[in-house]
Amino acid sequence: MGRNTEIYTFDREKAKQNLLPFISDQVLHRKSFLQFLNERKKECGESICTDLHQVARVISEDINDIRPNDLLELMFFFDEEIIYNKDIPENDAANYGIRMLDELPTKTVCTGYMFQYGNYTHHYPIEEINKTDAGMNISAEDFLGFNAYIMLLTRKILDSGIDGYSYTEQNFTDTEKRIYQEIYRKFSDQQDFLNVVEEEFSYLKESFAKDDNGADAQTVWYALDFFSKSVEMHQQIHHHQGRVVILDY
Repeated sequence: MGRNTEIYTFDREKAKQNLLPFISDQVLHRKSFLQFLNERKKECGESICTDLHQVARVISEDINDIRPNDLLELMFFFDEEIIYNKDIPENDAANYGIRMLDELPTKTVCTGYMFQYGNYTHHYPIEEINKTDAGMNISAEDFLGFNAYIMLLTRKILDSGIDGYSYTEQNFTDTEKRIYQEIYRKFSDQQDFLNVVEEEFSYLKESFAKDDNGADAQTVWYALDFFSKSVEMHQQIHHHQGRVVILDY
């Protein structure tokens, strides 16, 4: 069975204006959101607990408070009705107030990334509102803390060369170098934070030497991708006052 991990942020006003009419009883292309949910419930039973009226209420008030399982059903519906439908000109979820920051590629990579989330939150507990088995809803501030941890950890992996590659400053863009230095300076006097990064690096280095194909090894093999994406996500949300939903299913 596969695993998917996706990271989203939201535009409250755009969702209220564009998404709320979209999930009404109106059939946009092939079916309405209500028809879609009824089909899902027939197919999957009680595991589908999304309620149209509850989702509409949340969007009308503030989509940032959405439950992960409700977002998941919305994204499944988007896939059918919008994203892969060329007849709809605005076939991007961002036009409806839902922006995907990242989508991890494989089950083992997802497992490696979420293991790091678990390690980080073990040391720095995060308030997760409306948590479900489909993921978690956290503040942008808390996500940025985790993102900084990923950035420092993966850069340390890259600088060490434990994956067999020799990285130099030429391997990084000017933006990546600048933001990394900003984050490093920000946490340079937080020794406890740096110790968590160092301890995890030491663990991964030892684990990778024993097994370079397991879930732990994915953090090493995908260190460059994780690093580059952490920089990109920092750029996108470092002034964001809303919340972040990590779908993990």
